[in-house]
Amino acid sequence: MAPFLRAENASCARDGLSEVRNVSAAFVPGGISFLCGAKGSGKNLLLRLLGLLETADAGDIFFHETSAGLLTEEARRDLRSRQCGFVFAEPFLLEQFSVAENVAMPLFKVSGAALEDARAQVSHLLDLLGLARGANAPADSLPLIDQWKVSLARALAHHPQLVTIENADELLADAALGEAMHALTVVSKSLPVTIVATLEKCEGAPADARILELQAGEIIRDTQQHPSVF
Repeated sequence: MAPFLRAENASCARDGLSEVRNVSAAFVPGGISFLCGAKGSGKNLLLRLLGLLETADAGDIFFHETSAGLLTEEARRDLRSRQCGFVFAEPFLLEQFSVAENVAMPLFKVSGAALEDARAQVSHLLDLLGLARGANAPADSLPLIDQWKVSLARALAHHPQLVTIENADELLADAALGEAMHALTVVSKSLPVTIVATLEKCEGAPADARILELQAGEIIRDTQQHPSVF
């Protein structure tokens, strides 16, 4: 299967986000990949590059052969909003809104979905993630793991091709992290989405996930390379 997303000799340095150095990696549709490494390894900066939140200082990121480096900021923002979803280190839910309303936000702001279509999509995602019973509850009334799942459902709502997930292991305790990893596996098997996430320790990832381990801004191990695409 041909990759839809690739980093090609990408390098980038940002204050507070460490450094990525000459990284090449390709991602095919579907599945889960984890960028693993200690703080300062460059994993979160690489995640932001892949999600089009940052632009490379050298090399490039290609999304369906579109060069991110050649796009205007407006065009990159449009591509990002349509094709990418994001789960950050904190849930960042709108506390004054219900769970269902939080999940529905991208459907109206990004997709311009009709009300009935939005309801169906939100219901499907809440069922998938075991959140249906709390659909009308205030988002901030839920346990932290369920708030994280709401942020995941929100990231998936507008049918993105790529969802990036940042540092779930910094937010969630061990038992909750295991539940989060199970949720990602369920999503990966049920929806046509590619998930790329960061973890500090590779051992926290599901057994069948792809692992890309970073150190000092470079990939030192990749359990599923695609050498033919470069």
